Amino acid sequence: MLIKASRVTNLTDARYFAARDASYIGFNLEEGTENYLDPIYMKAIREWLEGPRMVGEFGSASPAAAAEAAAFLGLDAIQINAGAHIGELGYLAGTETIIRLDGRSGLDVITGIAAAAMPFASHFLLDFSAAENWEQILKQDASGWLNLFDRYSVLVHADFRPDHPHWLSSEFHAAGISITGGEEEKVGVKSFDELDAILDLI
Repeated sequence: MLIKASRVTNLTDARYFAARDASYIGFNLEEGTENYLDPIYMKAIREWLEGPRMVGEFGSASPAAAAEAAAFLGLDAIQINAGAHIGELGYLAGTETIIRLDGRSGLDVITGIAAAAMPFASHFLLDFSAAENWEQILKQDASGWLNLFDRYSVLVHADFRPDHPHWLSSEFHAAGISITGGEEEKVGVKSFDELDAILDLI
């Protein structure tokens, strides 16, 4: 199961996820948004890491702007919201791209976006971070979601319990999960007990 660390803001988290064999480590490079990380700090963190692919996460940026930033910063991949720019995804050709899908949009909308974005997407990130009832959303139309997960490589981002990744893999064939770290207690000091409980079962 693939692991993507999302919205990483400090070296402590980045080194932890790299040691836990994360495939991707993402940094929010959309200025003016929550958990934004100045590219200067992203570059400094990247110098300490080996293994994971570095992902620049962009929200409202156009595909052209995101692709240009990825090339300028030497990123391995980008993550972008497809919805508002679905007709501009051709700018991403040749760039490893994770397409974020809002889990609250509904299965029909998500399926339509995924079909249109498929030629340009390495993976889709199905984001349920703003949906407290995300398990129920999946269970209500399990066959429909299973079809989506079987057709595409889907990473799920949600508020996980330790047993959720296995459930997503066995019941829905999820390709992986996306998880976030958080603030340090002080520089270089942080407890990873909750994340360990999740990752130890993958």
